[in-house]
Order: sequence, then structure tokens, then C-alpha cells
Amino acid sequence: MGYRPLRTVGSVGVLVARVALTVASRPSSATSPPAWGAFLPDGGETLPGGSYYDIRWNATHDTDASLFTTLTLSPGGFMTAGEFPTGGASWTWHVPTVNLPGARVRACGVAYDGSRGCRESSANFTVPMTPPYVGLVSPADGAENVPLGAAIELAFDPPPDVANTTWTFVPAMSFAISWSSGDTFLTLSPTRPFAECTAYTMIVSDGSRSLSFTFSTLCPAPRALDYGYDPALNGSIWMSFNKPMDRLETYATISRSIPLVPTWNATNTYLVLRPSPAFSPCTTYTVTLHGGKDMLGNSGVILPGPLPNPFSFTSKCTPPYIVSTSPANGTTGVPVMEPVIVTFSEPMNWTTVTWSIRPTVSMQERPQGNVLTLEPLAPYTRCTEYIVEILSGESLAGLALVPGPVPNLWSFTVVCTPPAPRGLTIVPLPPDHVRITWAPAPRVDLYRVYESPDRFAAWPWGVLGETQSPSFDASHLRDGQIHYYLVRAVAGGVEGPNSTMASKAEIALAFSPGTTNVAWVSLPYNHTMRRATDIASALTDARADLVGRWDPANQKPVLWYRFRGQWRGTDFAIRPSDGILLGCVAPLVWPVVGTDQSVTLSFLAPPGLFGDVAWVSLPWTSAYRTARDVVVDLEGSIGPGANTRIVEIGKWDYTTQRAVAYRWTPTGWTGVDFPIGPGEGVYLRVVSAFDWQPLLLQAPVP
Repeated sequence: MGYRPLRTVGSVGVLVARVALTVASRPSSATSPPAWGAFLPDGGETLPGGSYYDIRWNATHDTDASLFTTLTLSPGGFMTAGEFPTGGASWTWHVPTVNLPGARVRACGVAYDGSRGCRESSANFTVPMTPPYVGLVSPADGAENVPLGAAIELAFDPPPDVANTTWTFVPAMSFAISWSSGDTFLTLSPTRPFAECTAYTMIVSDGSRSLSFTFSTLCPAPRALDYGYDPALNGSIWMSFNKPMDRLETYATISRSIPLVPTWNATNTYLVLRPSPAFSPCTTYTVTLHGGKDMLGNSGVILPGPLPNPFSFTSKCTPPYIVSTSPANGTTGVPVMEPVIVTFSEPMNWTTVTWSIRPTVSMQERPQGNVLTLEPLAPYTRCTEYIVEILSGESLAGLALVPGPVPNLWSFTVVCTPPAPRGLTIVPLPPDHVRITWAPAPRVDLYRVYESPDRFAAWPWGVLGETQSPSFDASHLRDGQIHYYLVRAVAGGVEGPNSTMASKAEIALAFSPGTTNVAWVSLPYNHTMRRATDIASALTDARADLVGRWDPANQKPVLWYRFRGQWRGTDFAIRPSDGILLGCVAPLVWPVVGTDQSVTLSFLAPPGLFGDVAWVSLPWTSAYRTARDVVVDLEGSIGPGANTRIVEIGKWDYTTQRAVAYRWTPTGWTGVDFPIGPGEGVYLRVVSAFDWQPLLLQAPVP
């Protein structure tokens, strides 16, 4: 178990930082400082005092979206600090009302991994200001994240009457006052720190000149929210913070000396120190946490709490035991290839661990950490009880295995579930029925046929019927509905897994004398149509005069068409995934049945810049609801970079006789995210060569 204080440090106290190894030496520096580009002001500019100027810089670091950046003025002081975006950032500066014949701005950035670097104006710029004036030197007017101990610095020309120079500060503060350089320079050092996350306003006047400015303080001040330890031999010391911390500015030391390997979370707010090698058993360690800095360089301290600083702990010295087993003792219905998983209370010396299983099964050992996995190399015997025992074992500390909360002689019984029906097919049985058939399964009592109009419907589907024979007829051929079918075997009251999914739908096309009446349609990957003549015969001459298949190599359809009383052209073979073109001469309703198989579609690299078109049939039982699903499967996303394989997917709108498209643009995919139903042909606009196996909602059981 882990140990930590019982409270969270609140609004006082400051951070746990600077991660050290065994002594308080710095970790090695990060390897890649930020890269700096354009910078303004970069020298030669004239910036009138009291004007506003946008300081601009361009800093990048790997793929980071931001850097923690501090701006300073030379001569002068603190301007502002905060987390600014990479690739172009700016801050509006209220130029001080101080004459600066030669000045430069310096930006210093720190990345989350500790990388850091600075960029300064390449040459001096000028801030002209004619006396008399009073100006703010540091911090800048409007500054943010001002350090809590920062001094206020003002310049006067000519020198003021010191006795008559007054100021007000809201909220009220007290300062140590220092005049220098012939009373032309005033430094106000706070006698106590500023309050964090607070906006301050100051008005200063010498009777003839006045100045008003504001700034806000560090928000929030860095502090440790919690810290603790895990005394296991492979345990850890951990710390959490209220804001991102500088990885190269945080420390912890440990005695007795042992190397600690630091691991940070992505936002630098949680640190884990793990021993390498492991803690020695039954050993007392003392840990001291030291103050450090946040990403903007602000320091802090650690306040004592329920867990003191420094604190001590003793590593574990208890012998190992078995925490859990899977399958657990007495489990029934265990799958025939289920691994045996044994979890120990701590990492084991695997050379000392021995085990047995009865009846004997060849197992592959996979030990890791405190978990032993035994994977069967052949299926268990169904409906059989197996007995497992860990015969011996020692921890890394050499302590022998002892009894624990679960028995170290346990048993489980393998499932008696029947297998999935194999080789399911579906054919039309005119005039009104479909027939579903499958291969008989051994030791099966009956088969249960399920049906749903929606292949994505939650399980369980409705039961269409039960049969003891490996076939089932349903009166669905011409009912105008979509049907999906699954079959499961039942033995001893236990239902087995799904068969291949079958489908039935009707391709219905109206006829209008004023349009072309052509349609791109899809077919299941396993169906009863073998050639173009089969489709022409099914549709009859009275309803169709054109059957086509898309030829992607030549970017045109291969046609089988009726002309002057005869069918002409190419009586092409129909392959799984072919997009089919139909031409109608009268309204038609074509019932189609089939199943799908896993088929790899190969697309060639197009010769042109705009991509080749490929009309295809998607499986009727695919896992795609809409065009977006296809894009995500092919490209991984619908973002700006998701155009490596295709740049467009579309389908044919028979009513309007034109395509509906979902397209890639430089800002991502847009257009019509149309639904994909059975019988609807789609096209892809291909921009590179690739192979693709469309996803099926239910894996085929051949």
C-alpha cells in the first residue's frame, strides 16, 4: 500500500521540487533547446515612451503547443511571464516613460521536458523621452506573474523633491525605500511578499509629475499538494503539485543512498521516484524534500505536515503470497484457451517458481513482475475439471511463498458451450421465402435463429425460430423489409457463439422518363449472381437494359447492355466488392440475399493529381454506419492530415441522379456524412496505392 499525509497543503506553503537522485545533484539537462525565429523589436526601432508596442517572437520545441516564457528589459527589469503558444506569440508592452537610448528585450522559454533557451534583440532600440518625466522601470505596466518578492523600480528626470514624493498602493503594502543615482532612481522593496494571484495598482507623484500603473502577481505560487511513499521493494516516492514544475529545478534526497529514477506526468504536476535497483527488504530509508522552482523560476518551500519533511519509512519484509487466481477456484464455463493468471503480492524470482496442472496441459509461461501467466498451447478438453497448484516460489528477497487469501490448490471447469455454426449461407426460395443453411455441429440439441432489421441493434436480437435441422426458411423475400440473420447452436441449455451474419434487402428503383434512371448499387460479397447475365435475367428485359461493373484500371465501366433486341458488350464476372451499375426502363424491385467474407481490396496509385475513382460494394454486414466511419478506418481520423489514401467518398443519389460526397479539405473532412445501407454503391477517390480489408460487424465463421 502507499503512504501519504492526511491533508492537502492549501494556499500556503510551496512546492516539492528539484528531483535528485541519491544526492542533491542536478539531473542531466534536456537535449533539445527551443528553436527561435523572428523577434521584434530586433534593433533599430524607435519606440516613443508611453506608447504601446506588440513584442513578437516565434519559438518552437518538438511538437509542444506552448512554452513558459519570461520577458525582461535591458536596461530595466521584469516585463511579464506566462505560458505562451509556440509558432508565434506576442505581448502588448506599455513602453515606459523613461529615456532609454539603447535597450533590448530578452525572451527566455522553458519546455515541459526541461529544455530551455533565450533570444534577445539582435541590436539596441531606442525609447526617447524628454524630461520632465517619471517612469516605471520594473515590473512593466500590465505585467503578469510578477514574483512575490519583486521590487518596484522607478526613474525620475530631473530628480524630484524627495520629501514631497508620495505614492499609494492598492491593496496596501509597506516597502523599504532606497533612492540612488542622485535621487533619480527609486527602489521600493516589499517588507513582506506580495499576495499571490492579486492585481496591484500604484500611483506615484512628486507634486508636479504623476504616474499610475498596475500589475498582477504570480498565480498561483507553486506548492506541494501531497506527497508520500510506497514501501514495497519496487515501490516509490511520489509528489503532486498545484502547477507545472521545472524538471531540472526540483530535488529530493534519500539516505540510505540508492538511485531514484524520476518519472513525470505530461503536465509536470505529478512526480514518481522509483528505486533502481529495488529497495532492500526490511531497510529504513530517510527522504528529504527540498524547495525548487516552477516553470517561470519562482521558488518555494515545503511546510511540515502530517507526514514530516524529512520523513522515514521501512521497506517491506513480508514473504510473498498469492493475491488472486484467474480462473478463480470453482469457476465453471471457462473458455477452452483461457490462460491461467496468478498474481503474487510482490515480484518473484521466477527461476524458483514451479507449478502443476491436472490433467496435464502444455502451457507457455509468461512471467512479468508479480504476475505469472500460463497460456495453453492446445485447447482444454471441454466439460473437464482442471486442478492447478503453485508448488514453490521465492520473492526477489529470497523469502519463500506462504499461504494467502486465496487457496493454492484450486480448480476450474471448462465450458461445454457448443461451437458456432459454420459455413452459413442464404439463398432466395421464390416466390416469397429465403432459406438459411449451415454445417451440422457435433453434440448439438438445436439451433436458434435470430433476426433484426438493424445489424447494429443491441443484443439480444429477436428469436425468429428454433430448429433441429441445419436449415431454416423465412417468408421474407418480398416483404419490403431489411433483415439480418444470426444462428447459434444450443447444447445442454448453453448457447454457443454467433454464426456468419446473413442479410436480405430489396433494391427498389423508380422510373422517370425525364432522367437517366441509372444507379450504382452494391451486392453482398457472397451471393447468387455470378455474371452480368445473371443480373439481367433476374431483372428481366422489361425492367433493365444496362448492367455495368467499374473498371478502376481504365477509369470507366465495363458494360453489358441491351440494344436492338439483343444483349451486347461484355458478360463480365462479378467479383466480391465490385460496384454494379444498373440502367432501368421501368420500375423494379430486386430482392437480394447473401453473406459477406473478409476480402482485401487493392487500389493502385493514380497517375494524376486529383485521384482515381473506384466504385465498390461495401459488405452488407460491414461495421460502417456512415461515410465518416469509412474515412476513420482508412485514414485514422477526419482531421487536416487525413488524406493519405483517399480524398473523397460518395454514393449515388438515384432520385437526383447525381453523387452525394464527403470530401477532404485542408481543414479536415466535410460535406455530407451520408448513411451507408445495404444495396447502396459507393465510390472512393483514391490518391495512393494501398490494400484495405473492410471491417465486418460479425467475423465470418467459414
